[in-house]
Amino acid sequence: MKILLISDTVFDQNGVSRFIQDMATEAQETAHEFYVLTSSPLTSKTHLDNIINLTPYYSRKMPFYQELFLSFASIKSFMAKIQELKPDILHISTPGPIGLLGLYASRKLKIPFASTYHTDFPSYIEKNMNSKFLGKIATHYMRFFYQKAVFVVTRSSASQKVLEQNIKIDKEKIYALRAGTDTQKFHPSYKQEAIWDTFGVDKNSIKMLYVGRLSVEKNFHWLLDFFKKHQEYFREKNVVLVVVGYGKILNKMSEAEKSNIHLLGIQHVPKLSAIYASSDFFITPSVTETLGQVVLEAMASGLPCIVTNEGGPAKFVNSVSENGFVLEALQDALWLDAIHKLVESKELRKTLGNNSFEYMQNFSISHTFKSFWNIHKEF
Repeated sequence: MKILLISDTVFDQNGVSRFIQDMATEAQETAHEFYVLTSSPLTSKTHLDNIINLTPYYSRKMPFYQELFLSFASIKSFMAKIQELKPDILHISTPGPIGLLGLYASRKLKIPFASTYHTDFPSYIEKNMNSKFLGKIATHYMRFFYQKAVFVVTRSSASQKVLEQNIKIDKEKIYALRAGTDTQKFHPSYKQEAIWDTFGVDKNSIKMLYVGRLSVEKNFHWLLDFFKKHQEYFREKNVVLVVVGYGKILNKMSEAEKSNIHLLGIQHVPKLSAIYASSDFFITPSVTETLGQVVLEAMASGLPCIVTNEGGPAKFVNSVSENGFVLEALQDALWLDAIHKLVESKELRKTLGNNSFEYMQNFSISHTFKSFWNIHKEF
């Protein structure tokens, strides 16, 4: 069997891109015929023979999603590459311009296609644009796109509910993909205190880590306000907020808000691996995660995590596994209490962090790739 995954995002700095690259790496190491086709102005430091990047004839950043590109490839070269590869099935990972080309190729070449619901775009658009109307338009587009797939893969129970209730996908067409991340790339062994000298962060401080887009739909603005509001407490306890990522919301930050907040920008492996492993705990107030790849990376790195009770991360961070806190979003008192417990007890951080690491040993990218391959093989 030969699978060709088509995606608009492969080299961007986000969880979906890292996931696709990890899958491509796993395919090469296990000698599976799995290829990735994209068209992007970006490139990767790591070259993989099974990732094909066609030069786009036009590309620009998304108006409402500045961290992603809208890229357009030549239909002729796109179709020629698919005909050359002769896949048994297409897997269209994203519903952007490249995904639409994949949809066209599926119909034109009579190759069945499956898809993954990585991102809840209607929620993102509604939050970023503050418009329920645009959110409804996005929902109708998602229905147009995903309802044509022979089956849709979901990476968490949270996105399965969205697919059934909002996108109107038949339950029989939804397959759960086993979650996972590269547990070799993200591991406690990458801990190195010297990494903080690179960024001017006090080694003796307690480091609260956030990784992801610095945007409204991630509730990052709330995290900034929360940190500012309780600045006196954080200074007293020598707690700093370490932020990895980029987003236009930074333009609105005053110098006062940046106090004790270290903005590291976009970081790549192996520095990213060291930042995870050398932090004390991970925090994300997002309620729109279909899975939360960064949470899996943090757990694999041995960090306790604080997440909301909405979205995919709540499936992995729970009281049963005792690896962190699952809290109602935007509730200051609850979040401050959880942070206080972690700040006051190094032993608690160590225990929850060890539990996170042990839990993630069952969620390697190898497990995920096998699950992905078997789902397509059964079809």
